Parts: sequence; C-alpha cells; structure tokens
Amino acid sequence: MGCNTSKTLSLVVLLLIIIPASANSFAGSDEIIYDRNISPSIEWLQEGRWLLKPGKNRDPIDAFSRSIELDPNNFRSYINRGNAYMMQKQYDLAIKDYTTAIELQPKAGEAYNNRGIAFGMKQQHERAIDDFAMAIILNKNDFKAYVNRGNSYRMKKQYNMAIKDYTRAIELKPRHATTYYNSACVYSLMNSTAEACKFLKKSIDNGFNTWSHIKSNDCFDNIRNSACYIEIMSNK
Repeated sequence: MGCNTSKTLSLVVLLLIIIPASANSFAGSDEIIYDRNISPSIEWLQEGRWLLKPGKNRDPIDAFSRSIELDPNNFRSYINRGNAYMMQKQYDLAIKDYTTAIELQPKAGEAYNNRGIAFGMKQQHERAIDDFAMAIILNKNDFKAYVNRGNSYRMKKQYNMAIKDYTRAIELKPRHATTYYNSACVYSLMNSTAEACKFLKKSIDNGFNTWSHIKSNDCFDNIRNSACYIEIMSNK
C-alpha cells in the first residue's frame, strides 16, 4: 500500500529557501536592515521578506513586484516572489519566477530546489528530480535537495533511490528527525520491517513526536502488527 499523497508531501522538509535580499544583507538575521546606501529595489525586497514572516497581514507579492520593476535583473527578487506564490499555492506563477531567476543566475541552487518543490506539488516528479539533481550539482552538500529528491523518488515508488538520498541527507545532518522518519516510511513500504522500526525509533530518539501522524500514516500499514512497531508505539 502506498503512502497517502497529502501525508507524504507534508514530510518534505525545508521546502523553501528564503534567500537574503543582497549579498551583504540579512546574513544570519531575519530583521530588516534600513541602509541609506542600498537601492530602492533592495528596500522593497527587504520589505517583502519581512512580510513573508508568519502573522503579517499584508501580501508580500506587491513588494517583490515593485523590487522587480526597479531592478528586473535581481534574481533574488524573483526567487522570493516565487516563494510567496508557493505559500499561496500558485505553483505555476512560482515556477515562472524561479525559471526567470535561473535564467538570470544559472548557479542559483536555491531556485532549482524551490522550483523542484513546485513541480512536485504539481505531481511532476520527474521534473522535480531533475531540478533537485541540479541543486546537488551546484552544491554537493545541499541537505534540503537530497531530502526533497528522496521524497520525489518515494512518490514515484523508486524506493532504493529514495533511501540512497535519505542516507546522504543523514550523513549531512545526522540528528534531523524527519529524515529518519522518511526513511522508516520507505523501509516499511519495502516490507523491510526491521529497518523500518530501526529508523522510526531513531526519528523518535531525535525528537519526532507527532504520534498522531505515525498512527495515521498509511506508510506504516505494513509493519503495524510487528512486535517492534508495537513496542515502539506502546503507551504513545
């Protein structure tokens, strides 16, 4: 039995890479920096990034569009507007903006990663895999791209390829609970009960505690009656 699609997609971690407004701004900070030396385009880009934060009651797309009008060659503005479209589930518009960003800056790995996610949300998993692969070519240590490509392989039922990508992601971030969880899901789908339980336990040991998700996720239907699963989920 395959995974429920909506539940599977919910496990894609770090979907969007929100990038700085400029090479010198927002390095490790989410606060807006007002600098009289920056261009009006960057000011609008900073405003848009601030509006992307949870709890803001204004649409950031207008700010990013103004930034683009003032500087149509700033690939960062297109990526961030694409992110805003993604949050509104306007995937075609997001793909268009990410594509423009790639045309302006072919080495923008974050644009490939985010466009891959948009393709995945449209069930275009082959195109998603191609984009994640390009993100990995640009940065062989891109944890997010490995996880996202693994998720796309899982959606295509290419389970061995998914495990390979999750394994690499775990090497890069060995305490990331969701990657262990995703691995457990795939091992269960492969009827590898011992490995599924092993990785499920590792996900819990590293902080995964959404018990309702584990209990309802049909990825684990193959192992629910196993002794190891019952032991892991006892008193949960």
